[in-house]
Amino acid sequence: MDQFSAMKAFRSIVDAGSFTAAAERMDTTHSSMSRQLRQLEAHLGSRLLDRNSRRLTLTEAGRAYYQDCVDILDRLEVAEQRLQADHDAVAGQCTAGDRHPGALAMAACIPGAIPRHRAGSVLR
Repeated sequence: MDQFSAMKAFRSIVDAGSFTAAAERMDTTHSSMSRQLRQLEAHLGSRLLDRNSRRLTLTEAGRAYYQDCVDILDRLEVAEQRLQADHDAVAGQCTAGDRHPGALAMAACIPGAIPRHRAGSVLR
């Protein structure tokens, strides 16, 4: 069992209010969502949802675990976004020599570009 996938499935089921709606949101099947929830409950040794034909209700353990899942998954998303932003940022040194005919024009443009990209960039 992939615990992060199971946590995402559990969160989606609770947020959507049904297995079917959660499956549609996650582009998967009802049976896949049900299987992931069963595996998660077995792994945790605790029932997270009371289910009947008409509605889903969080158990006390499910309510606490849901809050933890939301916190963990949100923090993971922020961490991934931060890494992606760092990956996409322009980084490194920019060296402009004075022997190139366009060096003065280029040097005049560079200081305005540096603050738009990354703090701590060095202009030499």
